[in-house]
Amino acid sequence: EMLGHQVYTEKISQENLSDFCNSNGIKILIVRSATKVTAPIIEQFETVQLIIRAGVGIDNINQDAAKSKNITVCNTPKSSSNAVAELVFAHVLNLARKISYVDNGLKNNGDFKILKNASSDCFELKGKKIGIVGFGRIGQSVAQIALGFGMEVIAHDPLRKTIVLPITIAQQNINVEIPSVSFNAIITQSDIITFHIPFNANGSPLINELIFKQFKPNVILVNTARGGIIDETLLIKALQEQQILGACLDTFINEPLLNTELLKEPMVSLSPHTGGSTKEAQIAIGQEIVDIVANFK
Repeated sequence: EMLGHQVYTEKISQENLSDFCNSNGIKILIVRSATKVTAPIIEQFETVQLIIRAGVGIDNINQDAAKSKNITVCNTPKSSSNAVAELVFAHVLNLARKISYVDNGLKNNGDFKILKNASSDCFELKGKKIGIVGFGRIGQSVAQIALGFGMEVIAHDPLRKTIVLPITIAQQNINVEIPSVSFNAIITQSDIITFHIPFNANGSPLINELIFKQFKPNVILVNTARGGIIDETLLIKALQEQQILGACLDTFINEPLLNTELLKEPMVSLSPHTGGSTKEAQIAIGQEIVDIVANFK
């Protein structure tokens, strides 16, 4: 509003989005992940010139349709990288130390000694190998934290052949070379694998039946990117048959609906798509949106 724009904050249903934008002369549309700005919706836009995704991924916006109508599409990739990376480790530590399990047990008057003994097979992150698929801002933030834990970090990103990570430790700036490896190396060597990539354009899961057969039996899979990267049916089967150790999921194929079988698995840590949901990230996202709007011509 300080930039001279009239701001609408009403919740608009998917089916009424184009009509609302047209009738109110909306030039700039700002959406989160839940709103799907599809080709049919974009084709009906009469006044929209800019669509901003308040967040990282823009796969909920049909970019080809936007381009055909000369509509600019932007996102806010800088703002939530650290928040998502910290959530990755919140989930992993939850499984590694069985925090949810023992916390719920104690709160429900469980036996103290039995719960303590149940933690005897917990493990530390130090010395474990973490494979990062996608080494953009979030992947780099994950790597920085992993190095702090003393983990071995490997990464796969087709867009980056040489990966040098600048990090700051005790006010000292150093560059750390992260091994850039094949996707197969990530799948077969990692103790923890975390995905920071968009969903496949062809709609098929990246982690399919063939890939599940290649994992180490103690692997933990982490998906804070997009639902559908991991085939959820195969994931549940792998957990039930103990082909893998565990899974940490912040995104789901049919969210907000969840596959109820996931809720039955003890070595699953879940959150409702809250990767960027910190006070700091939300403030930064808002500021990044303001900067985009201020510089849009």
